[in-house]
Amino acid sequence: QQALTEIQQQMGSLHDELKDTKRGSEDMQQVLTEVQKQMSSLDAEMKEARKDAEGMQQALQELNVKTIGTEKDSKIAAKSTEGLQQALTEIQQQMGSLHDELKDTKR
Repeated sequence: QQALTEIQQQMGSLHDELKDTKRGSEDMQQVLTEVQKQMSSLDAEMKEARKDAEGMQQALQELNVKTIGTEKDSKIAAKSTEGLQQALTEIQQQMGSLHDELKDTKR
């Protein structure tokens, strides 16, 4: 009878330990689930940050292209202005020359 009682007590004790282990396992599972949710959230935030960085990079490149384009346009405009100035100078010289010829012709 006493042995049976001891066995029942040990069985009860083992049963309690099993419950505790099961509870601990459930707690671990809950913690693991929470960690997975947080990692998923962090992953989403990283993807969003990467998209933002790519967008900023693209905007910077577009700005650089526009700036380079503007610089080229400015250089072309400067060359055109130089060309026009040179042509104007030549026309003035020719006009002066024609004017001199006209003077000579009048004489």
